[in-house]
Amino acid sequence: MKQKLSALFPWNQARVTFLCLFTLALIDAQTASLYRLAQKCKGKAKVDSHYKCIQRFFAKFDFDFDLFAQIITKLLPFEDKWLLCVDRTNWKLGKKNINLLVLGIAYNGLCVPILWTFLDKRGCSNTNERTCLLSLSGSTAFLLHPESLRNWPGAVIRSRCFAIGR
Repeated sequence: MKQKLSALFPWNQARVTFLCLFTLALIDAQTASLYRLAQKCKGKAKVDSHYKCIQRFFAKFDFDFDLFAQIITKLLPFEDKWLLCVDRTNWKLGKKNINLLVLGIAYNGLCVPILWTFLDKRGCSNTNERTCLLSLSGSTAFLLHPESLRNWPGAVIRSRCFAIGR
C-alpha cells in the first residue's frame, strides 16, 4: 500500500506512512471516531500518541480536492458507468453544528466521498450550495470531463430532500 500511495501522492514518506496506518485503522474500526481509530493504529506508539498524530494531521493538512479526485479515479476500478451520490449530514459537536454536503461515487455497496463542503447552518442545502459543491476547485471538471466519463450514461442519486432547482 505504501509503495502505491507514494507513487500517487507527492508527499514526504512520513505523511504517506501516516495515510497507510490511518486508512487501515479506518477500515478496521469502521468508525470516524478519532480516538477509536487511534486504538486501531498499528505500531509501537501509545494510543494517545496516535491520537495526537491524527489530530495534528487534520489540523494542519490542506486538502487538495483535485489530487484526491484524480487518485480515487485511478485507484478504484470503475466500470463504464459511475453512480454519483449526493448526500448531506448534520450533527452537533457540543454547541457547534457540523453540516456536510458530500458528493461521492458508489462502489461495491459503498459511497466513496470525492468532494465535500461544510455548510454554515443547520438543515438542508439549497441549489446554490449544491452548485458550489460541484465547482470546488477543478475536481468536478476532471470527474465530469467527457474523457473521464467516456461511456456515460451513469446516474446521480440524491435524497428527496434535495429539491431540483434551475
